Amino acid sequence: MKRKFKSLFGSGLFALSLLVVGIPQPVYAGTGSLTDLFQTQAFSGSMATISKLNWVGWLLSGIISVFCLVGLFLTVFRIMTSLMYLSGRNVFDKIHEIKSSNQGPMLGLPALFKSAFNGGGNAGSGVDTFIYFFLGLLPDVKMYSDFAEGKEMRGVSQDTTVTEYILKTSIPTIMMIFFLAIGFSGTLWQMFGTVVDAMAVAAEKVATTNLDAQVERLLNADSYYKFGFGDDGTNWGKLQENMANSIYNKVLSKSDSSIDGDYSLALGQVIGDYFTKGALTKERIAKICGSKEYANDDLEAKNIIYKVRVNSISDAYSANDVVIPFADLHAKLPSVKNAKSFKSNLYIHVYAYRKESAIKTNYFSVKKNNSDKVEKSAPANANGIKGN
Repeated sequence: MKRKFKSLFGSGLFALSLLVVGIPQPVYAGTGSLTDLFQTQAFSGSMATISKLNWVGWLLSGIISVFCLVGLFLTVFRIMTSLMYLSGRNVFDKIHEIKSSNQGPMLGLPALFKSAFNGGGNAGSGVDTFIYFFLGLLPDVKMYSDFAEGKEMRGVSQDTTVTEYILKTSIPTIMMIFFLAIGFSGTLWQMFGTVVDAMAVAAEKVATTNLDAQVERLLNADSYYKFGFGDDGTNWGKLQENMANSIYNKVLSKSDSSIDGDYSLALGQVIGDYFTKGALTKERIAKICGSKEYANDDLEAKNIIYKVRVNSISDAYSANDVVIPFADLHAKLPSVKNAKSFKSNLYIHVYAYRKESAIKTNYFSVKKNNSDKVEKSAPANANGIKGN
């Protein structure tokens, strides 16, 4: 009977498979990736689903309320027991000693009675015996306070006074009550949520980054253009090469298509022209930083600070800003593969200036005609730029 059932079940399953395969299905191009499934709703949460579990929210709210209340109670209990211990340190030390030496069944009462009244040798004589027994019935306050042996609160010792105790524990206690309060009100979780949201923005940025293109660029790094401005060993040459590399990398990062050797070579040549005969020559950079004369002093290159930004703003921010439209670069790459990958609505901003801390006086300048006057730089024009 079992074999017949298994055979029948197998035949039915096989027939169902044929039926499913035989049903006409929409045909999709097989160009996707398995990881594309992570972009679907199946791999993301839904508040609609959570809203159906209202009892979970009720339970969570109850847990937060009870835990915050218990935490506040324990904080107050710890402070009060510590203050009580400090109010009669010798008495509570004796109680702790009695409690520690008289343990056993029936709440330790037989051991306590024997120690007090049956010649235990610990209770003294006369009224002291009754005091000893009475103290043995009181709670061991020291054990629950911040002065418990081997478990003292940080900064607290057996010699700490009540003033020192309040001063040393006030800040931790205030912070504990503060976090319990904002945990109860929900502010603590909102604060955590704000931080997590900020981290999620960064994570989303990583998730939406086209890492395929980045890896491809990394593998094709050998085909990237190499600027040789710094090969002359001068500071100005190194500055121009660093600026050219910054512009070059910014443009590549904004290219949509994959980068091939011809494209990167042609792009490097176009950008290099701006530094040899365009808006970013050594003299031009020196002029926008204050004076053309800076170009004649190689040490001045170390005082030049620059920033390269790419955005959709076409106007220069100031006289120190050189704007290079992507459209100009595109116009010089009409016949190169991948040239259409340019976003022509973007602009490169090269902002250069001379740092304020730079010493403006050249104390080693050569005096002319053996006079006491040193040659002065050209006066500033209306735009604050010296020289012509």
